[in-house]
Amino acid sequence: MKENHNAQTKLSDDAKKNKKKKREPKFKEKMDVSLKALPLLFFCAGLVCIVLRTLQTAKYIDPATGFYTGGKAAEIALYAILLLSGLIFCVMSFFSRESAGLSFYKTKNKAIGFAAAAMGFTFLYDCADNFFSSFFSIGNINSANYTSFMTSGTIPMLIQSVFALFSAVFFLILAKDMIKGTSTASKRYFLATAPVWWAGARLMHRFVRQISFVEVSDLLLELIMVGFMLIYFMSMAQVVTGVYSDGFRWRIFGLGYSASLLALTTSIPRLIFSFVQERAFINPDHPFFLCDLMFALFAVTVILCHKPQQADKAEVIAEVPQTEAE
Repeated sequence: MKENHNAQTKLSDDAKKNKKKKREPKFKEKMDVSLKALPLLFFCAGLVCIVLRTLQTAKYIDPATGFYTGGKAAEIALYAILLLSGLIFCVMSFFSRESAGLSFYKTKNKAIGFAAAAMGFTFLYDCADNFFSSFFSIGNINSANYTSFMTSGTIPMLIQSVFALFSAVFFLILAKDMIKGTSTASKRYFLATAPVWWAGARLMHRFVRQISFVEVSDLLLELIMVGFMLIYFMSMAQVVTGVYSDGFRWRIFGLGYSASLLALTTSIPRLIFSFVQERAFINPDHPFFLCDLMFALFAVTVILCHKPQQADKAEVIAEVPQTEAE
């Protein structure tokens, strides 16, 4: 009787497993289709957010005070689209994490390589810009304006400049790897974390400076954007070096889309106003940042041009002992 009962239990367990296996492919197929729809959502949300933000800046934000003078519906719509889009990007990427995997290890992809090179040269520009701004600020130090110097954000700018240089080196190495199919960047652990420290220094710079009501609208979007960038760069460092990268690859998709949407929303309107010579609509403390636009270009290029996931260096090493044991 016991044997019959055990046999029946085993058969019922096997039946449940088979049903679960049948459900999984259908769920996976649905998630794969949803993942493919994310680029369309990104471009539609990006276009709407850029238009709304440009309209807000030109018509509904008083340049003298920074307060909204109208356009409540446009304000709510902008933040609602950013929030909902970010949630959809992250949730769909998480549930599609098997399909959203990618690898930089010995992967040859010229599109990503050229995007990484552009990002590297942009970091060099950011390094020079912050260094000379800090240099002139330090040159004006005296006992009378020491307090204003400490609240001007000069020290974080210097830190940002240093890590921008290291970030440039890392992205140029990554660009070479992606163009030639090598894996030099996977061994540069410190350089891989440089963009994370760069984003951290940029956040610090925003908090150290004196904040006025005039820049609250720009500051809020910029802080959220840099926060997303920081987590994105952290996840990217793990994926490139293969250090505890399992479970983090989907963030390249979810956070990449979210941070890029915020970057386009903040940078494109400023670029438009710069081109049409409407400087009154651009806050001097929040000008157009080339790094934001190039980050969006790089992150979206990685997502759209990535190849199916390959084994990372850490995964390949982990497989060797198992093979020998067999």
